[in-house]
Amino acid sequence: MNDLTERIAALSPEQRALFEAKLKRRGLSAPRSQDIPRRKGRGYPRLSFDQERIWLVDQIEPGNPAYNIFSVSRLNGRVDLPVMERALNEVVRRHETLRTTFTEIGGEPRQVIAPSLFIPLDVTDMRSEPAAERERLADALIREATSRSFDLARGPLARFGMVRVADEEFLLHYTVHHTCIDRWSADIIEAEMVAIYMAFLEGKPSPLPELPIQFADFAEWQRDWLQGEVLGEQIAYWRAQLDAVPHALELPTDRPRPPAQTFNGARRTVFLPKDALDQLKALARREQTTMFTLCLALYKTMLYRYTRQDDILVGVAVANRNRPETLGLIGYFLNMLVMRTNFSGDPTFRELLGREKEGVTGAFAHGEFPFGRLMQELKPRHDASRNPLFQVAYIYLDFETPGDIDKTGFTASPVLWDNGSSRFEMTLALTDFTEGLEVTIEYNTDLFDGATVGRMLGHFSSLVGAVVAHPDAR
Repeated sequence: MNDLTERIAALSPEQRALFEAKLKRRGLSAPRSQDIPRRKGRGYPRLSFDQERIWLVDQIEPGNPAYNIFSVSRLNGRVDLPVMERALNEVVRRHETLRTTFTEIGGEPRQVIAPSLFIPLDVTDMRSEPAAERERLADALIREATSRSFDLARGPLARFGMVRVADEEFLLHYTVHHTCIDRWSADIIEAEMVAIYMAFLEGKPSPLPELPIQFADFAEWQRDWLQGEVLGEQIAYWRAQLDAVPHALELPTDRPRPPAQTFNGARRTVFLPKDALDQLKALARREQTTMFTLCLALYKTMLYRYTRQDDILVGVAVANRNRPETLGLIGYFLNMLVMRTNFSGDPTFRELLGREKEGVTGAFAHGEFPFGRLMQELKPRHDASRNPLFQVAYIYLDFETPGDIDKTGFTASPVLWDNGSSRFEMTLALTDFTEGLEVTIEYNTDLFDGATVGRMLGHFSSLVGAVVAHPDAR
């Protein structure tokens, strides 16, 4: 939590160094120095390209819960609920995107930013229920809250809730539509909430500096930036990279594919111990690459073994915060990059890793080109049963294990939560903790059984051991 609090404070040289190191570990480039200006006038800002893409999806299929971003934390200790509500709403005041809805003006989607908005903290007290039933009831309540749809035109597009399961035990949960935030933003919400709560608890004002820009400023800047020579160079790269891509990745499924893409999902997780993580990191150092790239090559190897297709495409979620003004902003900056790797010629894993390094380097050099704009340009073949260009995704995150939050009266720990949806057929999410590697597969339950995904996790774990021991094996 301390690292996250620093992220949203004014950037000192030490903080810049910290962020650059963290971005590098995640495979991202260091922040650039170009300023993003505040927008002129207070009209209805344009949407970013990827905001517009999700807005269009919502016009076709309103209220899809796969586009709900949510977080659940368990709080143990004393919690002042009115102060918590005030702290959360100070975050809403600071960030326009949490006060945003969407409308159409002249056939074009626009952001409507409310000058002020109060979002109540919906508190449910379970202490009157039998102790053995409280967790089950809390689970059902939070599952409903995190999967409930949003109306993008009416809003609000965020909701906060607290379930009290004992005198000093709470489950804090919030849900925000993806047009307004990404996963990095979720970290910022929690960091700001803690910093503000601590100050309010002591009767002090918020300690956080006002933001240099807002997300709508970024959206307007992005629209103006992606033109002319910049646009031409970006399009040329991605056209060459994605020329003659295969129509689909044909993973063996447990059931026939529905005629239209569905988003029903679940998650399975295994934990690789610290010694396995340390061996992977040692291999990455020897090969002069990042854990992000090494584990992406491992994932693609698993996909190749399942499909026997030489041409593997994976969608990779990247933070896309390469400018310092964006580091502390809540908003939908996340971009999806299509990472393509060719397995022809029976490569060794070491050779494959070299191909992956080259592909990752090129993709990140062109990583600010929005996926929504790429779709407009390439116009991939329409198939209602599949996501275009890629059907599987990859996420790599690294965290230091957070210590207890002192001075607040409570300790907080994240709760792994599943709201029953999956945006893609399969997503491999790796979380690098100091004590080991958490490996999660989110999967579409209309295609795969849980037992099948459990075997896949076992196969991935086996691949880790094999690659560490024999990186020159084919």
